[in-house]
Amino acid sequence: MGRLRACFRDARSGTLGEPDLAGCPPILLPVVLACLDPEAARRPTVAELLTRLAAAAGPRPRSWLPPAVAARFADYQEFPAPAAARRVRFRYPRRRAQ
Repeated sequence: MGRLRACFRDARSGTLGEPDLAGCPPILLPVVLACLDPEAARRPTVAELLTRLAAAAGPRPRSWLPPAVAARFADYQEFPAPAAARRVRFRYPRRRAQ
């Protein structure tokens, strides 16, 4: 028995039961149920699963950050021009005459 069947197995009768999906978001319920199908041939392939999940999630937002935070990052992306480099000459201390 695979892990999937073990998840659904009723300890007393040994028959397959229904999974408890009470906490599953309603938009994902069809996808999860398709993945949990005891018949392996009826489960979606990886490509089908990605298509279903992309359809359930909808279009990706432009930024995952709240607008106020994204605006603050935009302020930090503008760097000031670098200052002109100055050559610093090291002066050795004078030796004392003996």
